[in-house]
Amino acid sequence: MRRHAVSLLLAAALAAQADMLVAVETTRDQLAGSDVSVLRTVEGAVLCRVPESALGRLSASGFRSRVLDPAFSPGRYYLVPHTRLNPPGAPAAPLWDDARQAVVRLDETQALAAQQAGWHLAALPKKGYPAREAVGDPFHWQPDTLVARIVDSVALPPLVADLRSLQGFRTRYTYSPRCESAALWIHDRFVSLGWQTELDTYYINTTRALNVVATLDGESRPDSVVIACAHFDSYTQQGMTNAPGADDNATGTAILLELARVMRDYRFRWTTKLIAFSGEEQWMEGSYHWVDSVAVPQAMKIWGAFNVDMIGYTARDSNYIVVNRNGPSAEMGALAESTNRWYDIRLSILNYLDPDCPGDVQPFWEAGYRGTFALEDSVWGIWRGSNPYYHTIADTVGTLTLGQVQRVGKLTAACVATVAGPTGPTAVQEPVGRTGTGTLGTVLFSHRLSLPGNWHAYGTDGRLVARGLAADFGQSLAPGVYYLKSRSGDEDRRIIRLR
Repeated sequence: MRRHAVSLLLAAALAAQADMLVAVETTRDQLAGSDVSVLRTVEGAVLCRVPESALGRLSASGFRSRVLDPAFSPGRYYLVPHTRLNPPGAPAAPLWDDARQAVVRLDETQALAAQQAGWHLAALPKKGYPAREAVGDPFHWQPDTLVARIVDSVALPPLVADLRSLQGFRTRYTYSPRCESAALWIHDRFVSLGWQTELDTYYINTTRALNVVATLDGESRPDSVVIACAHFDSYTQQGMTNAPGADDNATGTAILLELARVMRDYRFRWTTKLIAFSGEEQWMEGSYHWVDSVAVPQAMKIWGAFNVDMIGYTARDSNYIVVNRNGPSAEMGALAESTNRWYDIRLSILNYLDPDCPGDVQPFWEAGYRGTFALEDSVWGIWRGSNPYYHTIADTVGTLTLGQVQRVGKLTAACVATVAGPTGPTAVQEPVGRTGTGTLGTVLFSHRLSLPGNWHAYGTDGRLVARGLAADFGQSLAPGVYYLKSRSGDEDRRIIRLR
């Protein structure tokens, strides 16, 4: 009897120390230093694994919280997105529900039945991440002539060729053997462009899946990393046989390959990684795997991840792009706006705070890294039908605005190269002369430049730097990006003096 009573007391003590599933009404970075494990950010809250003893401390610190499950059960929680493609009916009563997604608790049998019914289930992490501030030091960015060269090298023909090649697999659905074939093709393309390339293998249920990781080592700070990423898998209701996925997301994958082409001839201070993820349509399985099994265990110093996904269908106009970010990634959104202006890319950017934007940037956010997500519309707008070809067999290259794909490629190259910090070309390169970036073109020169009449030179901040430039000049301007205006004021031009 006494032994039984002791056992009951021990069981009660263990139960009292059990973790709980809790929604804390705050942002992830505000929880830095607390003894909670972050599972996922949702609308207006952060889902956490919280020891019962810590609940009072959260309240004492001014956080409002709601217990969703008093007995945390690892591997039993799923996010169910509210999309127009999901069948009616819920697989279980939600523990949490907002305008975009619900959190449900399912056992293995229930989860399998829900998946067979067509529901997209995203498993919450079993352990979660420690709450910490975003990794990486802030920097003061400025225009760079080598970055300008890289940006101006982003070309449409190779982008279109890669788009058509990716569409040519007919499907890149994660459970199809053709998805693995696409991964191997991407791997070989990176290798052919001179990047160190590896396959990151993981499993979704019993299906083998591959991420492709290409690396260009930095010279002076190789342990500091900047990432560009995109998913290459596709989805339709006919996924095993027909899921062309030109916009979603051959566009982002083609941009990664173009970055590999235009950056290969330069040296950089920091290491650059280009990562093509699979399993995104199964709710970011590939990116969660890489962040959980590579980035976090290696304590990788990632300054930020630039994710590109669905950027080629222009429902609004041919220049509009949304740069989604969370709070700690504000600097990355500002960098996108600055490089768009410095290098005359001419995108209309909506720098959009959305810490609940589901995509391959989310695992980086939750692990404490900065990240942005370039998208042709808000996620809510896409889910409500702004792209009529989304997740259909009609998502083909013919529906895309190809100039928009090139412009977003230029923006991605500008952001990644700016952070990586080019130190010079790997071989001597001659100035390429006039490019077609601006209305009158952009002039690149290194020593001498001839223009008709006298001109005034302005910096990218609008400050006058030289007045009354002679028709033939060059040495009077330091290397950099400038805007010239004729003395009469009826003509202007953008020039870049190279190093």
